[in-house]
Amino acid sequence: MTTIPFDMRRTVMFACVAVAAALAGCSKGPAKMAPQEGTNLNRLVSIYSLYAQQHNNIGPPNESELIKFAKTLDPEGMKIVGVDVTQVEQYFKSSRDGMPYRVIYKVQSGDPTNPPVIAYEQTGVGGKREVGFFSGRVEEVDEARFRQLVPAR
Repeated sequence: MTTIPFDMRRTVMFACVAVAAALAGCSKGPAKMAPQEGTNLNRLVSIYSLYAQQHNNIGPPNESELIKFAKTLDPEGMKIVGVDVTQVEQYFKSSRDGMPYRVIYKVQSGDPTNPPVIAYEQTGVGGKREVGFFSGRVEEVDEARFRQLVPAR
């Protein structure tokens, strides 16, 4: 029997919690989750949240640092939560609208009941966009809600 190092267990446990939160939702009101569980945005938000957890609850400074961090994560542990760290670059693009996600870097954790947005679809599909939150949650929102969450971006 092999012993799993504490840091790896903690990383995998946090990733599981982040993905569970993203899939279950944890908002104040009824939130419509993205129709595709495990989208690229779910994976990207999970990695971003892991980075922040290991860096004083502050998000990465840029895309290259987030990619570099993701590639240090245990590949087998991350596969459990649906993340292939060898292909992390693919998670920066929406499979729904085909455009790169807008990622907001250096975000701080803030209010856990109203977590800040860290990434979102540029266009979305059918008048709705996926929006990823610092908490690890991903929602599909209409334009009115999007403008509330992401003013003047």
